[in-house]
Amino acid sequence: MSSRIGPVRSTSTVPAALKRARYNRRLMRAIAALLIASAAAACGDLSPATPSDIERELRLQASPIRPNRTGPSSVLYILTYSVLNPRVAIDSVIVTRVEFRIFGADGTVYGDTADQTLTLGRTAMLGPGQLLTGNGVASDPNVSRPIATKYTVRVLFTRADGSTWALETEAAILP
Repeated sequence: MSSRIGPVRSTSTVPAALKRARYNRRLMRAIAALLIASAAAACGDLSPATPSDIERELRLQASPIRPNRTGPSSVLYILTYSVLNPRVAIDSVIVTRVEFRIFGADGTVYGDTADQTLTLGRTAMLGPGQLLTGNGVASDPNVSRPIATKYTVRVLFTRADGSTWALETEAAILP
């Protein structure tokens, strides 16, 4: 009587556990960075009384959009922005976060979202002559209320010296 035993596969979970641990450390660092940035913003650390040259030169633009009805249960808004650091500017800045807010005709806030490419500690360097574009996606599950009428875009920046400020603009949501 002969019995065959097939190949034995290693089921070691050590490499997977190490990957999870590295990911968790990075995630915790990113969350800590966000908390610190949020605390600084809450303390009124943004926008000094006299804007610097770079603050006067940067251009933030949001484009009018049309909402998408994704079905009977939700309205989808794809919100866009662009930030230009013109060639006349000599400094680079770091874009740390882009936030969106959707408003109804009566001023009611329908929802908030952020550009997901700039979350969890990710940033974008914006040098002289460079343009940064992106978007945020928000879903409004309350289909009984009218379509939102406008959205705002708020971009948070950091200078090389660590100081921060924000630019904000708004755009229409077309019917």
